[in-house]
Amino acid sequence: MKTIWSRIEAWLETNAPDVRRALNPPATREQIAAVEAVLGVSFPQDLLDTFMIHNGQTSDSPGLLDGWEFMSVERVVDEWKVWKELLDSGDFNGITSDSDGHTLSDWWSAGWIPLTY
Repeated sequence: MKTIWSRIEAWLETNAPDVRRALNPPATREQIAAVEAVLGVSFPQDLLDTFMIHNGQTSDSPGLLDGWEFMSVERVVDEWKVWKELLDSGDFNGITSDSDGHTLSDWWSAGWIPLTY
């Protein structure tokens, strides 16, 4: 991931310096472990490595991923809690999304990790 992020950062520096400057410093292992505990998941290695390089970006900057904010681990928890509350309150009952059979048709699943906003 370090090589990939080096390439991304170099491209951003040339083409989107405001986005490059908005990338946060790394998350700590403790921060990541706390998020994993709340979400009840273990991050895939690439995501863990990514957060250990950049803990998302500042929320008041241009979005990194197709205009979407790349959220910090703290923001991931905040967003996940919002969606989990909606799920638990029944707001998604009877609602499905389109699926080609390779993905869930659930509108939202507590096992999903929100990464962008």
